[in-house]
Amino acid sequence: MIKKKAFVRYLFSYILVLIIPITTISYFIYFQFIGQFQEEVMSSATKTLEQTRDTINKYIESFASLTSNLSTNPDISYLLSKDDVEKIDTYPYVLNAIKELSKYRNANSILENIFVIFRNQNVVIGDLSKYDLDTFTERVFKLDSEKSRNFMQILNTARGEVILPLKNVTYNERQTDVILYIQSLPIKDIFPKATLMMIVDEDSLIRSMENYLKEYKGYACIFDQDNNIVMSTEFGDFKLSENERNLLLSEIENQSRNNYSISKHSYVISYVRSQKNDWKYISFIPSTNILSKVRFIQQRMVEIIILSLIIGMLVILYLSKKDYYKINKILNSIKVHEQDLAIEGSSNISEWDIINEAIVNYISKNDALQEKIYQQIPLMKNSFFTRLINGRINDETDIADTLDLLGLELNRKYYGVFIIETDIKDTVSNVSNIKIGDGSHENTKLVREVIQATLTDIVRKAAGKDCFIYALEDQKHTLDIIIGIGDKDIDDENLEYSVKYFHQIASNIKEFVKRDLGFTVTIGIGCLYSNLINLDDSYTEASKALEYK
Repeated sequence: MIKKKAFVRYLFSYILVLIIPITTISYFIYFQFIGQFQEEVMSSATKTLEQTRDTINKYIESFASLTSNLSTNPDISYLLSKDDVEKIDTYPYVLNAIKELSKYRNANSILENIFVIFRNQNVVIGDLSKYDLDTFTERVFKLDSEKSRNFMQILNTARGEVILPLKNVTYNERQTDVILYIQSLPIKDIFPKATLMMIVDEDSLIRSMENYLKEYKGYACIFDQDNNIVMSTEFGDFKLSENERNLLLSEIENQSRNNYSISKHSYVISYVRSQKNDWKYISFIPSTNILSKVRFIQQRMVEIIILSLIIGMLVILYLSKKDYYKINKILNSIKVHEQDLAIEGSSNISEWDIINEAIVNYISKNDALQEKIYQQIPLMKNSFFTRLINGRINDETDIADTLDLLGLELNRKYYGVFIIETDIKDTVSNVSNIKIGDGSHENTKLVREVIQATLTDIVRKAAGKDCFIYALEDQKHTLDIIIGIGDKDIDDENLEYSVKYFHQIASNIKEFVKRDLGFTVTIGIGCLYSNLINLDDSYTEASKALEYK
C-alpha cells in the first residue's frame, strides 16, 4: 500500500508557511498597537492637563489684572477710603460701586460673582447688591458654622493673593463646589480695609478635563504649591480610594520635570507642573479602561485571523491536491511503463521511494543506450557540420541547441572553409587494385582515411592551437576543413587581418604537404564570416575557387 507521504508533507508545509507568519505578525501587531494606543492616551492626557494648566494660569493672571484695575477704580477707591462704609449714602456711591463690580464680572466669563467684604464692618458689596454680613453668610454664601468661622477669619486676615477651594457651599440657593480668589484691598497695603473675593464654579474648570478624561473614567486633581488639593474629581462611575491615591501620588512626588507620564500599578499616571505658580496637575486612568477601548479592535483582529486561516486552509488544500496530482500522474506512468517494479507487494512505501526506484531502474537499463549514444557523437558531429556547410540548417537557435547537445563551445570571431584536393588520384586508383595475402582487394577508402587523417594533422599544425579545426570528406573525395579564427570575447583583430591570417594558413598547408608527403594539394578558399550559419556561403565560394585551378 502506498502511503501519501508527499501529500501530507505538502499539506503540512503549506500550513506552517501560513500559520507561523500570521500568528507572529498578529502577535506583534496587536501588542504594538496596544503600546502605541497607551502612549497616545498618555500623550492626550498630558496635553489635556497642559491645556487645563494654561487655562487656569490665564484665569489667575486675569484675576490679578482685574484686582489691580479694580483697586484703582474711583468708585471702589472712594469706598475703601472711608472708615465707616455703612454711613455712606447708597446713592450714588454704593450703586456706582455695584455697577463697576458688575462690569468686571461680565468682562470675565468664568466668574460667578465678585464681592468686596469690608473688614470689621457689617458691609458686603457684590456685583448685584449690598448685603450685611449676616445676610451674606446665611443667604448668599453659606457654610456650616465651623467652616464659616474659619472662612471669616481667612477673609479678615488675608494678605496678598489667596486661592481657596471650598466644598459643599450653599451658594445662590444651590450646593456646589467653588474656588475663591481672595485678595486684600488696597493691594499691598499694610492695613487692608477690605477683602476682594471672586467666586469660580469648580465645574467650569473641570469641564476642560472632563471632555477627554471622562471617556476613560479616571481621576484628576490639582495641587497648589504647598501640596494642598485645590480641586479633584472622579469621572464616570470610577472610584479611587484614598490609599490608592496616596500610592499613585508617591510615584511622582519627587518628580522635578514639568510633564511626566508612566504606567504603574495598573494605572496610567500623567503629571504636569506649572512653572508660574508651581501647581501640579495629575490624572490617573485605569489601564483596564484603556484596554477596553481596544477590545473591539481585538475582536475584529481575531475574526480576521480566523477568516484568513479558513481561506488559507482551503487554498492549502487546493494547492496540495494540485501539486500531488502531478506526483500521482508520475506514479501512474511508472506503474504502466515500469511493471517490473515491486510496488503492489510492498508495504509502507512512499511515493518518493517508488520514483527513486524507477529512476535507478531506468538508469541501469539505459546504460547500454547511453554508450551507444556516446559512440554516435562523432557521426552526429559529421552530420551536423555537413548539413551546416551545405546550407541545410537555417536557424541559429537550432545551431546553438545542436552545439550544446554535442558538447561543443564555439566562440570564434570568424569562420571559413577550405576545400583541399590532392593530386594523387591515379596513385590511389592503382593502389586500389593491389591484392593482399587472403585474396581480397584493399579498398581505396582506407587510403583516403589515411590521407584525410594526415592532412588534418598538417592543417592543425599550420593553423596553430588557437584555431578551431574540423575536417570532413565530401562525396568528391576532397577534404573540407572548417576553420574558426580569433576569440570573440578578447581578440580585437579586424577582418582584414584575419583574412590575411586565413590565407597564410592555406599557404602553410601546401608547404607542409609538399615537404612532408611529397605531393601537392589544391586548396579552395572561402570567405570569412562572423556567424556559423554563413558557412554554406564560404563552402560555395571555396568550391567555385577549385573550378579555376
